[in-house]
Amino acid sequence: MSARSGAIHPAMPAPGTARARSIKASSLSSRHPLCLGDWPVVVFSGTNESMNTLAGEMTARVIWKFVAEDPRLPAAGDFARASGAMLPRWPHPIDRGVPGVCFVLDDEDHPAAAALVSSGAAHGDAWIALDRIAPAPSEGNALHGIPVSTTGTTLLLGFGHQGQLLARALLAAGVPAAQILVHDDSVAAQTAAEALGLTRVSDALAEAPQVVIATPLMHHERIEALRRAFEARGTFTVDRRVSAAGLDAHTGDSIRLTSGARRALTSAGPAHCLQKHPELPPLPVQWTSVDRISWRGHTMYTLRGPQRRTLDATTAFVDLLAREVDAPEPFALSPDGTHFVDVDHRSEGPLFAARWLCEQLWPEITARTMPARHAADLGATAFERLLRAWLDVRDPVPAMLTPSQRGALGIAAAAAPSLPIVEIGSASGGSGLLLAAATAPAQTPLISIDPDVSTRDLMRFVFEREGFGSRLVTIVQPSEAAVEETRRHCRRGAGILFIDGLHTSEGVRSDFDLYADLLVPGGMLLFHDVCPAIQSVMSVVLGDVARDRRFALLALVDGLAIFQRRT
Repeated sequence: MSARSGAIHPAMPAPGTARARSIKASSLSSRHPLCLGDWPVVVFSGTNESMNTLAGEMTARVIWKFVAEDPRLPAAGDFARASGAMLPRWPHPIDRGVPGVCFVLDDEDHPAAAALVSSGAAHGDAWIALDRIAPAPSEGNALHGIPVSTTGTTLLLGFGHQGQLLARALLAAGVPAAQILVHDDSVAAQTAAEALGLTRVSDALAEAPQVVIATPLMHHERIEALRRAFEARGTFTVDRRVSAAGLDAHTGDSIRLTSGARRALTSAGPAHCLQKHPELPPLPVQWTSVDRISWRGHTMYTLRGPQRRTLDATTAFVDLLAREVDAPEPFALSPDGTHFVDVDHRSEGPLFAARWLCEQLWPEITARTMPARHAADLGATAFERLLRAWLDVRDPVPAMLTPSQRGALGIAAAAAPSLPIVEIGSASGGSGLLLAAATAPAQTPLISIDPDVSTRDLMRFVFEREGFGSRLVTIVQPSEAAVEETRRHCRRGAGILFIDGLHTSEGVRSDFDLYADLLVPGGMLLFHDVCPAIQSVMSVVLGDVARDRRFALLALVDGLAIFQRRT
């Protein structure tokens, strides 16, 4: 790193000097890209002390983990050579960046660091030195690892909560307000900067700061490009991108990739064909596709997937347009769909694809019900907390729904009028719980119709435990016998009707005929298992219900049909 001028706070290490080897894996936030699995392959090289925990549970979402020797260390202290080492050796020299791979080094003095820098590999993208990672900021450690200049200027790229925390810490350390520059074009950030007497700059690269600190909440790629530009000039830069807040699970246009997929996959000729770098080990790839089609005079959406492949010696690329998932005609996916791609088989890929679909239909409702755009941010609403528990394998009760169906079911329910929910076929209550959580602000009753006595106590127990017990009405009868009692609970009509009962053609048609007129205009009519594998359901829903002019088919999400009542 090049020398920098200006007075440096005596409590901080001077730029260019050897750094203390105390900023280790414990400094990593759970939202650091390493912990989020933003690289499909990670290579660890350093001491047992620094790498042991980091290479374990903290990076559980990483697909492939390797080790490489640190020649500075004795064998007993080297994570790659220590007794009991479990991870395989990285089979290539560390002399350049490899797409999809992050080399995690103890510090910037590691022999591989110089080779990586010389090859143009960017820190924070192709490699990470642990001594450059500061702990998640707080009032007490906001300036940890940051040189405080009392004569030169400090530029903050991004001015959300973390940026404001740093600005206050700099002011407290004696830095004049006039020497703190802020680059953030949001109105809230501008107001906050003016309140502290800081200088806002619109053209960051026109400035010549002594220190640049990147703290973006949004626009990560643009802010990172600015930070790299300053780093190339020799400016001392600090990367504080430790939070996933504001990030999308997928980014892009018609092909939307997770961070891991964006790093590991490249075009194999046509844009819809993707391949991995040849040095990468076999990679699992999954993609979910969404189409917007015109059907019977209105627009509707279809989501099918996910489809899965493993890129290895026998499969060189994946073709996103190769449709191997059956789709009911006339809803087969078209070549101009939107594809959501991940280099793993995790459930959040299809979940956030469904969120994107719902956002096209109900943008404000989606933002209220499922505000998170990344799995790391789930938990702000009752519905999100259920999704978080499911992703963490802590589901209160099983729901026989695919990941995309979970997301679409809840958001569609939240978009319905605030009137009672009628569910025909509840089993243990998994889908009912999602409906209740998504409509928690309205506190509408949920009427569960199911003749299976053995599941009723479990559903009641789960609803009580999750705080929805007062809303649950159970009718332990076949649906054809429960009509009158249901009507007594829906004197002003129903906002949602979810039909998932007997899966015969007669059963589906009967449930629709007996209960559909309960729905008020704007109400949501939902059917489960509308797919070629269950022709008895599909034939009624797409053959009869879809022709009923009272209802508009809005979406077909992996077998979940979503209708809305017109009149």
